[in-house]
Amino acid sequence: MWPLALHSLFFVLYAVAVFFATIWAANSFTLDSSDTEFGDALFVAGWLTFVAGPIWLVLGGFLIRWWRQQRQGLVRRTIAWDSLLWLGVFLLLFLPWKKTRRLLIPPRKSG
Repeated sequence: MWPLALHSLFFVLYAVAVFFATIWAANSFTLDSSDTEFGDALFVAGWLTFVAGPIWLVLGGFLIRWWRQQRQGLVRRTIAWDSLLWLGVFLLLFLPWKKTRRLLIPPRKSG
């Protein structure tokens, strides 16, 4: 259960980041059309919510699956995944490399 609890803690921290990005977007709203800070803030909040957010939920599903399969080293790999999930969809660029997959995807239980 530790990997799931750890992932939930990281997800709460992520939700706080989304909250503050949304506040930044709301506070940067002005009627001046030359001000691009609102657009930037809205893009960041939208990216964190609608693109990177679902990736956190998908990983939660994978962690539950791996936990049920009793895979080894799940806590260490959860920390690695959650540390890299801040990259959002760019994380997919790392998966073609064997060393990265070995670090992120836990091996099956032997025996």
